[in-house]
Amino acid sequence: MEKPPQTLAEFIELTGSKMRIFDMGRRVCEISDYNFSTFENAQTPYPYPFQQQALFGIVLWNEAHKNEQSVWFLKFPLDEMGLLIQVARDDFLNRLLEKAILDQDASEQNEKINAALKDNPYSFTPSPDRMAVFHAKVAHALNAPVSQYHSHAYQYFKGENGLDQWKFVGLQGIADITARLSEDDNEEMLSQAVLELPPEPFAILCSCLENEVIGSPLTKAVIQKIERFMQGASIEVGQIAMAMRAISCSSDRDSQRKIYHSILDSPIGLEPELLASISGKAWEALEDPDLLSKYLEKLAQSGPGCFNPLLADLLYIPSMHLLVMQALRSPDCSEQLISAIGEMFGKKL
Repeated sequence: MEKPPQTLAEFIELTGSKMRIFDMGRRVCEISDYNFSTFENAQTPYPYPFQQQALFGIVLWNEAHKNEQSVWFLKFPLDEMGLLIQVARDDFLNRLLEKAILDQDASEQNEKINAALKDNPYSFTPSPDRMAVFHAKVAHALNAPVSQYHSHAYQYFKGENGLDQWKFVGLQGIADITARLSEDDNEEMLSQAVLELPPEPFAILCSCLENEVIGSPLTKAVIQKIERFMQGASIEVGQIAMAMRAISCSSDRDSQRKIYHSILDSPIGLEPELLASISGKAWEALEDPDLLSKYLEKLAQSGPGCFNPLLADLLYIPSMHLLVMQALRSPDCSEQLISAIGEMFGKKL
């Protein structure tokens, strides 16, 4: 090896592998090779920062053995601008190169690379729901078959055995269905099932849907479920939060924003879990100036324990930073919001 690889992409190319990259932090979604390359070279911020880190999964395969895939789950720190701290990436590459010889037999090479990843400070293990969504998306992207759990989940949402018979439905099967909403009648089937789902399978379904672009019928079905929760004798804030996250990628922006407005205007509009659901998962909805203004006012009313971390997190998202700063400088900000900003920043914006 004449010159050691300077980036992850170069290292992977030297192994003879192909790769696809998925964000594993805010939302399980694919990141293009170009966007990842500009991020690696510190030319652009990471698109989906989570707790000031870039968390992503890389699936690798060799065209000669496409069914034999390797997966890396990596986390790298970001600077105050959301750019990669390259010294961390360089340290990771050096750790790999200490144990992996890139010109040896492919199977032996992969074995050594995987061993190097096990006790690596830059590796992490995603939560089970994130892992299920990742595997479902990878299978779909690579035109691989669905898991063995798919058919049981499909039968369940069809109501073939009764929607109360959910305990044997696998998380992976639900993720397989949501990753393929455009296939078969999956989205229509879910639209019809949502209103009657018990709390447990509904929550699991929502954790998968938050990673998918869903259409108007399914969005409206979830919203109807939210309205039922809000009208109940005992309001289930946790279920409402999950449902808000489920429609975070909805293509029906009007319906999505209307229900977010309604929730913020309601007696539960100051609940930290609901406020976190909007900024953490549905930040694109806050590109609407009216919703952003209302959201910031509610944050200010919620107290510094909620205001400071959620605002800091929102400011860290590349697409939201300028919009939020402009909103915070608006002459229409309430005295309470101005005071909360002053306490957080300790100076005028």
